[in-house]
Amino acid sequence: MSLWSFISFTDLQKAHKAALFPQSPVSAGDQSLPSSPEQAVLRNQYVEPVIAVQLAPDRTEFLETGRRLAELGTGLISTGQLFERDRGTDKAPNIIALGGVEGIGKTTEVQKLAFDWVNGKRLEKFAFVFLFKFRELNTLQKEAVSLVSLIAWQHKHLKGKDLGEILQRSESLLFVFDGLDQYKHSLDFPREQLCSSVEEAAPVPRLVASLLARALLNGCSVLITSRTTSSSLSELLEAGKVDLYAEIYGFAPEQRKSFFGKLFNGGRVADEAFHYVEQKDGLYSLCFSPSFCSIFVAVLKSRSAAQERDLETVSEMFVNFIWGNMLPAPGKAREKRGVLLKVGKLAFHGVSEGLSVFYDEDLRSFGLTSPERFLPGIFQRESLQGRRSYAFAVPPLQQFLAACYLLLDTSTDLKEFLKKTDSQSDVHFQNLTLFLAGISEPAVWKPVDATLGKFGRGRAETVQEWLKDMAQQALRDNRKKELLTALRFLYETQNKSLITAEFAEEICRRLSYGTFSDLDCAVLLCVSSCCQDLPEFSLLGSSFTETGFNKLVPAFRSCQKIELFDCCLTTECCQGLASALQAKHSLLRRLELGINELGNAGARLLCTALEQPDCKVESLG
Repeated sequence: MSLWSFISFTDLQKAHKAALFPQSPVSAGDQSLPSSPEQAVLRNQYVEPVIAVQLAPDRTEFLETGRRLAELGTGLISTGQLFERDRGTDKAPNIIALGGVEGIGKTTEVQKLAFDWVNGKRLEKFAFVFLFKFRELNTLQKEAVSLVSLIAWQHKHLKGKDLGEILQRSESLLFVFDGLDQYKHSLDFPREQLCSSVEEAAPVPRLVASLLARALLNGCSVLITSRTTSSSLSELLEAGKVDLYAEIYGFAPEQRKSFFGKLFNGGRVADEAFHYVEQKDGLYSLCFSPSFCSIFVAVLKSRSAAQERDLETVSEMFVNFIWGNMLPAPGKAREKRGVLLKVGKLAFHGVSEGLSVFYDEDLRSFGLTSPERFLPGIFQRESLQGRRSYAFAVPPLQQFLAACYLLLDTSTDLKEFLKKTDSQSDVHFQNLTLFLAGISEPAVWKPVDATLGKFGRGRAETVQEWLKDMAQQALRDNRKKELLTALRFLYETQNKSLITAEFAEEICRRLSYGTFSDLDCAVLLCVSSCCQDLPEFSLLGSSFTETGFNKLVPAFRSCQKIELFDCCLTTECCQGLASALQAKHSLLRRLELGINELGNAGARLLCTALEQPDCKVESLG
């Protein structure tokens, strides 16, 4: 390369970086201020999530992600390591897929990756990074364009003659395609239909497929993000077109605390807010998701000391979020309820059809002309190739508003919806059901019923009866996963009267060989508390974290027989168990503890407890 060509190439690179993030510093030593809220978030609030290399998409449901995160032990990497050479083969992957559940931070992760590249902190091996969103590519229906034209269409500061030179160095190029699950077209093409020249015109799906198949710009790198539920993602992996697949699992405990600290700008208030959420099992269990964390922080920042009701569940948090946004807005209560119904109907339409992005014509079709008059900050606005689009500020907000619509609008057939939900495993419907369960309890909805009105007669009861039936059916069929999900929904109501003592006894007798998250243990404690005298707690062959096991200790005190055979209990679990054995009002008579690695220290703790006068244990196995 001549000196003149090198200078020209460097200038193009600087111009491209400046266009991706205007006024962003282009070197690590440059401390220029970020020029947009997006850059402020990436610079000041970003916390790297847990990412694990996988062989196939983890079909774990959203509410199970927290449990799955706790189980991860190996294969953890950072985003920057996605492109590193494999120690075994000494080869770097070229085609990479990054998956995750909705709202887990896939888009934020690729934005941060590009932001750091612009600032010279990561991806130094790439001279150019090209960013595309699949939902934008949907606007190019059947138009035939070349790769040069497609890049120029997306990055308008780059011209065809410049791209000709840039694209000659394929190994220095990274193409990022965000949101495969939102793409309406197949990427499955036979080899003979693929493109090999950057000037060859073809439909966009064929161009993307050609990059993935290495028929076009062989040697370049491609990063694709997608929800794990996407059939297109599964097809790519099954066809062997991906060198490396990894998934984002969100925040581990230390990252959750760090994220709270950054959103609160550190200090004592941040520590107090995080401690508050940490003590609420229903809230903390969802803090693996940045979206949920953002809502919790927004509510806690705006919450005054005068609001005395303690917030135990995610539904209460979202009710308070709506309350904090709608109450100060001018207008009559009837108008506000009308807007909430219209926004909720739009949200429900999106959940039902798998839509998360809406346009002006969509809002108009639902009678929405100025929703932000009563619900400021509810939408994120974006211009997609000159067309204004709207997405709910965080994905769970869409499901919450859809749940509000179902309960508030008496014209909807709620029973029919619940019947259909039995066959839905989609994350949207799971979150929607969680919110339905929560707001079906009058005490949860009370902060806003003066403004938004109460539910139609019998609708809350319909939801709660359905939840009880769901749990009972799962127990009859011995489907533990579905039973725990149903109990999680009942727990969201915080209404213990929905679980009879007889039902609680039957549940606690049939829990063996389960894997229980910390939240599962909190839910089971709540279930067990529905009985004053619990005959049996059968947990043989089950596994818990130390924290989760200790949450069950109060339940053990009111139980006559406990089976903990082969539960992988360790010395650390013995402290809580010993306290249950020697509790003054303990009812425990029989304890099964075989095949557990209690250690000498743990055994001594238990022996000392068994010798105490208040210990009533008669049989130890």
